Amino acid sequence: MSSNARTKALVIVVVALALLWFIGDRYGMRSKDRTYREVVLTLDTAEVKAIVIEPGGTLRPDVRVVREGGLWRLYSKADTLRVDNKYVLDVLAPLADMRVKRQVGTMDLVKDRYDLNDTLADRMIIELNDGSKQELLIGKSTFSPKGPWSHVNVPGEREVFAVDGKLSMVTEMKVEDWRPRTVVIGDPKNWSYLHYRFPGNDYVLQRSNGIWMLDSVLSDTARVADYLRSLARSEAHSAAKGASLDSLPEVATLTITDVTRPAPIVVSIFATRDARFLLRSSLNPDNLLWFDAERELPRLFRPRGNWLPGATPTSPLNPGI
Repeated sequence: MSSNARTKALVIVVVALALLWFIGDRYGMRSKDRTYREVVLTLDTAEVKAIVIEPGGTLRPDVRVVREGGLWRLYSKADTLRVDNKYVLDVLAPLADMRVKRQVGTMDLVKDRYDLNDTLADRMIIELNDGSKQELLIGKSTFSPKGPWSHVNVPGEREVFAVDGKLSMVTEMKVEDWRPRTVVIGDPKNWSYLHYRFPGNDYVLQRSNGIWMLDSVLSDTARVADYLRSLARSEAHSAAKGASLDSLPEVATLTITDVTRPAPIVVSIFATRDARFLLRSSLNPDNLLWFDAERELPRLFRPRGNWLPGATPTSPLNPGI
C-alpha cells in the first residue's frame, strides 16, 4: 500500500472514530449522565415584593414595580404611577412555574442569535420578602406550532432555554403601558343592581331571585348575562395623562352595586370641548381615561329598550351621547 493510501486510510479511521464517539456521547450511555434544568424558575407570587425590569438595547428607562399594601406602584426616573394589579398578575403568572420546553444551546454559541448578549438582553429581577432575588435574562421570542416561546438564561449559567410565552411583551412595555385602563372589574354573580343615566335614559337593572328586572318589568335575562360578562372586563382605549375634568359636563353615569365591595363601582363619562370623552372609574379615580365614543360607549351604555324580551339588540347603536 502506498504512503498516500495509508494516510488516507488513517484519516478515514480517525474521522470514523470521532463520529462514533460523538454519537455515543450524544445518544449513548454517557448522554444519560448529562442533565439540564426541567424548571427555569419557580416562586411564590404572594412573596414577591418588587419586579425590576432593565431593558437592553433601547433608551427605555429601568422600571421598578413595588407592592405597597394590596396595590402595586411603578417607579421610573421621575415617573411614579399606580399600576393595575391585573398587569402585575399577567407578569407573575409565567414566572410561578417556568418550565423548560427546549434546551437550545449554550450562551457562548447562541447568545447573539437570541438577543441574550450584553447589549440586547433584557434583565428581570424579582425581589422577595425574605430579601432574596431571582434574576432572568430575557431574549428574543419565536413561534412554535403550540404558540410563542421566549429564550431565557439564568445569569451565571451556561444554558439557554426556550419557555412558553412571550416575555418580551412585558420587558418592552413603556411606562405609560402600565397605567391602569380598567373601567369595571368584578364577577357579575356578585352584582345586584346597575343604574344607568345618559341622555334619554334613566333606568335600573336589578337582580331578584336570579332574574334580572328592568325597573319593575322582566328583562331578557340571557341578554343581560351576556352583556355583564363583557362589562366585567372592560377597559378604556388609553390613559389620559395630564387631562383635567375642570368645568367639563358629566354626560353619562353607570353605578354598579357589588355585594362583595363596601362601595359601589361608579363609572362617569365627561364630554370635552373638542368632542372627545373622558372616563373616570371609582376603581381608580385619580387616573382619567380616554373613551372611544363610537366603539366603547355603545358597548357600555345600552338604551333601556335593549333589555326588553323580544327587542332587537341595539348594539352598536350610539345611545345618543
